[in-house]
Amino acid sequence: MCIRDRYTTSRMTYDLRCLRLKGLIFRPTGTNRYFLTPYGWKVARLFSRLEAHVFRSAMAMFTGNDAVCRFLCRFPRPRGQSAR
Repeated sequence: MCIRDRYTTSRMTYDLRCLRLKGLIFRPTGTNRYFLTPYGWKVARLFSRLEAHVFRSAMAMFTGNDAVCRFLCRFPRPRGQSAR
């Protein structure tokens, strides 16, 4: 099943309305385009950084992905804590 089959235009309208009412996007009058507000940019940047630094690191620890675990080893450890 393709994502186009599951994501309907009514669902898209609902999602855009929710984002607009929360102040994340705005729609200029007379257009069909949406733009991020300054607050929307901040929220998007927050989630992007969370994914890069928290969620990706946590998944690497659970799955044993060495490529990401090497990235984590670059950060200094607190004193008295040894490497595993």
